[in-house]
Amino acid sequence: MKIFAAHGQFTRNSLLRSACLLALVGVPGVALAQETTETVVVTGSRVINSIVNSPTPLTVVSTEQLLTTTPSDIGDALNKLPVFQNDATRRNAGSASGNGGGEFLNLRNFGQQRTLVLVDGMRMPASNQAGSVDISTLPQELFSRTEVVTGGGSAVYGSDAITGVVNFIIDKHFTGVKYEANAGISMYADAFQYKVNLAAGADILGGRGHIEGSVGYANQDGVLKPFRPSGAENLSSFNSGSTAANPVTNITQGGQTVSTASGKITCVTTPSAAQLAAGMRGCSVNGQEFLQPGIPGPIFYGVIPQTPGVPAKLANSAVAQGCFDCAHTDFTSIFGDTRNARAFGRFSYNLNDDTSVFAQVSFAQANVFNYFFPMQQEGSRQTITYFKDNAFLPAATQAALGNNCATDPNCHTDGTNTFTVSEWYDAQNRVRQTNNVTRNIVASLGINGQVFGNYAWEAHYTHGEARLSTTGIHNGNNQFHDAAQDAVIDTDGSIKCWNSTAAAIAQFGDLYPGCVPINTFGNNVSTQAQIDYWGRNTHFNETNTMDDLAADVSGNVFDLPAGPIKVALAGEMRWLDYLIDSNASPTDFVNCTGLRLCGALATGTTANPHAAQQPGSGFISAANEQYVTQTLWDNNTVPSVHKDENVWEFSGEVGIPILKDVPLVQTLDADLAGRYTDYSISGSVETWKIGLNWHVNDDVYFRGTTSVDIRAPTLNDLYSPKTSNSGPFLDPLTNFNPGGIQTVSGGNPDLVPEVSRTYTGGIVLTPTFIPGLTASADYYQITLKNAIANISGTNAAIANICIASGGSSPFCSLYDRPFPYTNTTPANYPTLIRSQSLNAAFNVTEGEDYEINYNFDMADVLSDLAGLVNLRALLNVAPVNTTSSFPGAPITHTTNPKGHASLFGNYTLGNWSVATQWHWFSGLNKNGVYGAGETFYAQPRVGSFSTMDFTLTRKIIFDNGTAMSAYFNVQNAFNSIPPDVTGSSGNPGGINVPQGEDLMGRYFTIGFRGNF
Repeated sequence: MKIFAAHGQFTRNSLLRSACLLALVGVPGVALAQETTETVVVTGSRVINSIVNSPTPLTVVSTEQLLTTTPSDIGDALNKLPVFQNDATRRNAGSASGNGGGEFLNLRNFGQQRTLVLVDGMRMPASNQAGSVDISTLPQELFSRTEVVTGGGSAVYGSDAITGVVNFIIDKHFTGVKYEANAGISMYADAFQYKVNLAAGADILGGRGHIEGSVGYANQDGVLKPFRPSGAENLSSFNSGSTAANPVTNITQGGQTVSTASGKITCVTTPSAAQLAAGMRGCSVNGQEFLQPGIPGPIFYGVIPQTPGVPAKLANSAVAQGCFDCAHTDFTSIFGDTRNARAFGRFSYNLNDDTSVFAQVSFAQANVFNYFFPMQQEGSRQTITYFKDNAFLPAATQAALGNNCATDPNCHTDGTNTFTVSEWYDAQNRVRQTNNVTRNIVASLGINGQVFGNYAWEAHYTHGEARLSTTGIHNGNNQFHDAAQDAVIDTDGSIKCWNSTAAAIAQFGDLYPGCVPINTFGNNVSTQAQIDYWGRNTHFNETNTMDDLAADVSGNVFDLPAGPIKVALAGEMRWLDYLIDSNASPTDFVNCTGLRLCGALATGTTANPHAAQQPGSGFISAANEQYVTQTLWDNNTVPSVHKDENVWEFSGEVGIPILKDVPLVQTLDADLAGRYTDYSISGSVETWKIGLNWHVNDDVYFRGTTSVDIRAPTLNDLYSPKTSNSGPFLDPLTNFNPGGIQTVSGGNPDLVPEVSRTYTGGIVLTPTFIPGLTASADYYQITLKNAIANISGTNAAIANICIASGGSSPFCSLYDRPFPYTNTTPANYPTLIRSQSLNAAFNVTEGEDYEINYNFDMADVLSDLAGLVNLRALLNVAPVNTTSSFPGAPITHTTNPKGHASLFGNYTLGNWSVATQWHWFSGLNKNGVYGAGETFYAQPRVGSFSTMDFTLTRKIIFDNGTAMSAYFNVQNAFNSIPPDVTGSSGNPGGINVPQGEDLMGRYFTIGFRGNF
């Protein structure tokens, strides 16, 4: 109740702000522009054919306007529009477990998976596990415009349209030839980019047929983190922020002190009596690093930051400032290397005056290569234990470490002669790499026409395949690493892996032929051969296949006094197939057979009698092998899976004219829509929408909608294969923590569709006394109550909810217990804990969209200044975007900017024109939780940010009447650097700015486009 009371208060404030801004809009001095409204088939409805009659807010942007100030790509241009926030771009870095480098739109910052993407009203196959569509693979060369429905659209289009619909419209009647080529480079003399596009179309077969096609290719070089100010500063932070006296504090040039680029040494300085008795010797170089290859020395930490007023004993020690060698992310990609090739073809034919058929096919391949994280040696990732008599260590270093092999014949099996080296590699060629290749093939056949002179009908079949091929290059294989780090001097004087010696082969066989011993004792001393032996390529292919058969019919059924009633009926069947074929599984563990240095076992307890066995304390027996907890692969991998489902749905829509030409009502229309959908796995669901459109006169009209919308769980949500890990868990029921328990993660076939409720309301002004001016303001609220979220049973709050219910809560399915919840003894400790997706989260967003458009001739203002002026302003204000992961969880508020704006301006004089775009976002508060669980920050607020783009164009007309435009474009002309949000203490050196904001810096593009 408290949540909704707060929402109600905001609603009143929102309407007041809307009214105030509209009052300003009416002032001619601040009026801005829009392209002339045209009659189109409106996205978001099957019965409305004019934008001005749509009750659902609709933003239409031409391809020309998008590419004028952002000539690189439509996705880049859309990312600057206020309604899109936290989009993923094709230059984002990915990991070995997925493609982070596609262009995935995020409407209203409500999740990419809740934005439906269409091409000419037709669904596209998903491009990733989340079910989102990579728009970089769409045939952009023939797009005429992009229509964005900023309200729920599930009743008309089905699943995924919770926040709205992005519909890319193809110019299906294009004739002639058009072309474009450009090239660009940044002010830092990098990120060279070029693209070439060509499209052609012609009427054939006596004008009854039409054929058109396009090809396009684009390429851009990547940029590494040190080569931009936001990356070179090595942003980090310290303090937990648990109290106001201990706030999270940003620092630059930060690095972890737990690891260093030269290898931090950890060893026992003063052995205990028991350790001395076992033969362990003291180590004099604990806490040092290998300043020179194999030679320890003190670490220069720079400054260990300390919060003013906090006692020294509470000072942070995990992060240092100005430590040249401390661990931080470096030489990773800000922008990946990208290549994108597209081809599209379409043929249509008029069978007669009322019926036409079409066939179209598109092919695209997008490639993104990036460096995503430094290679690491850390205890949380792999074995970092070495013998003190390692062959790469000089005798003096071995002595300083406390090597006891001269006196202890069991020094390699009793655990007394080991130390650890924690290291982050800090070199350009020592970074994990990912290569993503996405191939899309989409083919459609369709027929459309009119019957009985008044009914339009259409049917189409689409087959689409999106194939993602992801390769993790040099993904660390921890089993080979464990073998390689056991370096010894063989009888012939050469340095070998111990497993390659005659003694090891005689005992275990030649388990690691070609093993290359690794030297990690110093900054970047590992050779390429050593790195190649440790790192192996992991690979998976993901294929999302869709077969879609759809048909609809619409027309006027009868007339009322206010006009005709329009009805549309539609039906659709979809068959979906989801396949991942992987050569590496996240559930694979290191096989420690024959390895003297290997991953630790689970901690021994009364519940698990297998005692912990640390690396270097002998060989792990076959009986205990199952308890090894070291995963095989250093970085993320994806398991294989193959699942399918089918969907059938039926929808209806009716447009009802209520009043016309009565006092205060020029027209009043209602739009009603409903849909029934049945998923073969997650069940059936109904969606609906009610819309009203009230034209007071030619100057003013109001619009509003309310709807119920859905997102169905993807096949990955339902059937993601199980993965397993282990860790400690203090059970609130039994108050027992044995030290380790298995946690299994995976899909949940019991998921049902997410359901949201959406409200929109707005006003549109088209004052006839100011020709060319249009202004609109719309309020929206989206409430999602059963959002799919991952819930882990290791969360103490979840466990307590289950316990309080006596075992009846749905969360209790996350625990396997031997006895009922009335048993609180240690014997009832869980035998298994699950982490899986549940319909448990709550999410709400609300805000306002404003749009102002104004076109005029400068000669009407000053007679000496001829030329056309086109102005457009788009603004989104979203002060509410809150989430609760499960009932009883803290309410989390968005820490993203709550205000976004784009202003477009274009002035044309003869053959010259200049275009500008100002892109802005507001400041933000870092704190996402207030009250219990709040995090405190020394710099709690981040300032606003804006960029300015300019394009100068010269139109050249040739003697044959054809025209070409040459242009020079500067993006981020003033080289604005986005503000830092919060640095990471765990992964210092990363870039942390509001997602989607400019990191490229000033960028120059020169190009030409034309048609004939």
